[in-house]
Amino acid sequence: MSTKHTHREFTQRTYEERVARIRTFIDQNCCEWPSIDFLAEQCGWTPFHFHRVFRSIVGEPVGRYARRKRLEYAATFLAHSDASIEDVTEILGYESACVFSRGFKDLFGVSPSIYRQLQKSHQSGAALERHATSNSADSRTHSV
Repeated sequence: MSTKHTHREFTQRTYEERVARIRTFIDQNCCEWPSIDFLAEQCGWTPFHFHRVFRSIVGEPVGRYARRKRLEYAATFLAHSDASIEDVTEILGYESACVFSRGFKDLFGVSPSIYRQLQKSHQSGAALERHATSNSADSRTHSV
């Protein structure tokens, strides 16, 4: 019985390592759209088995995971660049700005342009707050 248990642990560990490699690949190549067949092949599994194992370990299907990571990358890109929504759509390989915007809004609850405005105002607000805090500290130092 302990042999079965050890084999099961080995299998689980092997599955987790393979899925971790795929997650890293997706995270580092979020502008690419690899097929399930390609990803499954990297693990040495059938697409059906890959999908089942990935979902079991990660908690969401591989397609949803890849879309979410791509949109999270887009959110970072929007917050820290002045690239147009159309440029971001093209960089990430979406078929249209409409498809990109719909997916973005589904995940973040706001359109990409509203998200960018909120991030920019948040960054400005944080900068103003830091400035006000440092000025306040300076005034206390000088008044003593």
